[in-house]
Amino acid sequence: MNCEKCNAEMVAFVDGVSCGIKCPNCGYNIVTSCLRIKDIPAETCTIMIGASEKPEIAALRTIADICHCNYVEAQKKLKSGFELKNLTVYKAQLILQKLDKAGIIYTAVPVFSDL
Repeated sequence: MNCEKCNAEMVAFVDGVSCGIKCPNCGYNIVTSCLRIKDIPAETCTIMIGASEKPEIAALRTIADICHCNYVEAQKKLKSGFELKNLTVYKAQLILQKLDKAGIIYTAVPVFSDL
């Protein structure tokens, strides 16, 4: 396939869970998800959420979304801290991205270094 912008030959690539084709000339690319289930470790993970005395609304919204609860329950969880256990690596990584975005303090076991 040729690049839409400069007509150079596109090159296929795989980078983590992303894959697609990229133009080596101008950098134009088409990217999609490329989940290869066999490459995702089968081990389970635990995420420990740190306690927060006065959680911000973004944190409440995020915890309510992750735990499928209302804001009052999310606030109780955040005030005492809690754990999410027996998560697959893939699910844990999705949750960690949400926690990072909301600025929520956590510890994950095992430690993920490539998010």
